Amino acid sequence: MEAMRNRPLAAIIEEHGPALAPIHGFFQGLLPLVAQEKKPVSREGRVYKLLCQAEQARRFGNHPGMVTARRELKNLSSEILREYLDWLAGKYRLMSR
Repeated sequence: MEAMRNRPLAAIIEEHGPALAPIHGFFQGLLPLVAQEKKPVSREGRVYKLLCQAEQARRFGNHPGMVTARRELKNLSSEILREYLDWLAGKYRLMSR
């Protein structure tokens, strides 16, 4: 097997595991959020789908949809919701400079 060339992504996979790597890769600007066509079966897949929904609703100014997705994300993974809110705070901090 060829060695992974993207060291930051490899570090994320090592730290968080492959199932959560897409989420943490997004937070670190390494991966985009990609809409899923199939219904996720794993907990991590459901967390990812909710994160996608929350972010899409935020981008399009759909406040009720954003609130709903964030509430569901909090119920499923309050840690990921906290990281998402921290990511947003950092994003807005950079934009206000």
